[in-house]
Amino acid sequence: MKTYQYKDAWQELKEKLLREYPYKLEVARELQGSYEFGIAEQIKRTGIAMDKLDGTKQFSNLLSDLEDE
Repeated sequence: MKTYQYKDAWQELKEKLLREYPYKLEVARELQGSYEFGIAEQIKRTGIAMDKLDGTKQFSNLLSDLEDE
């Protein structure tokens, strides 16, 4: 894989996590299941770690927006 392909894959994964987190969190709240909350928490941790590694705050901003709702 070439460097630009890694960058594209990284960005694609991050965008997928940004789209999935609110949905997974809502499902976890509705079902009150520890498995569902675990999945949402893992997505959250991964997104935050990716934010730190690539120097953006997209995922952190999403978390902040969701907390404001």
